[in-house]
Amino acid sequence: MEISEKNAVKQLKKKNEKALQYVIDTYGGLVKHIVYKYLYKYPQEREECINDVFWVVWDKISEFDPKKNSLKNWIAAVASHKAIDYKRKKLRLLARESSTDDDGKITYYDDLKKQERALQEEVEELLNHLPEKDRNLFRNYYLEGEQTRALEKKLGLSSSVIYNRLSRGRKQLRKLFKN
Repeated sequence: MEISEKNAVKQLKKKNEKALQYVIDTYGGLVKHIVYKYLYKYPQEREECINDVFWVVWDKISEFDPKKNSLKNWIAAVASHKAIDYKRKKLRLLARESSTDDDGKITYYDDLKKQERALQEEVEELLNHLPEKDRNLFRNYYLEGEQTRALEKKLGLSSSVIYNRLSRGRKQLRKLFKN
């Protein structure tokens, strides 16, 4: 059976390995780009993270909802979340391993704080391109991980309005930062 964009999700749900190979061939460059963006300083973690992204796609394809997003965007979100998780894990590891140099200064801890601040600044700079309401929605949904139901109650919006605003915001950011 020929795997294509139309049947890839269905075949992944059936655990067809050819569908996974199709996804890797089709979206591998996108995943690699996203992972490298976050883990450029950590070459050892990059390949493992990329493999984990495709493992999540294989294992969690049942959670993909084509009504909310395209397969490409879902895979990109998985890659972003995985890469951020890897970066946080690496930074925590570096903080635990923090040691003092000859002058008694903590070296890894300072580096960790600088990287955390830089990451926060990057995210805020990115979100500053959105209207205030959308910025708050993005923070709540993506950074704090609030569920849609909680946001419905908190913001007094329906889930379709929330998904539409998230989708529009993503499109706006993609258009602004398109290479």
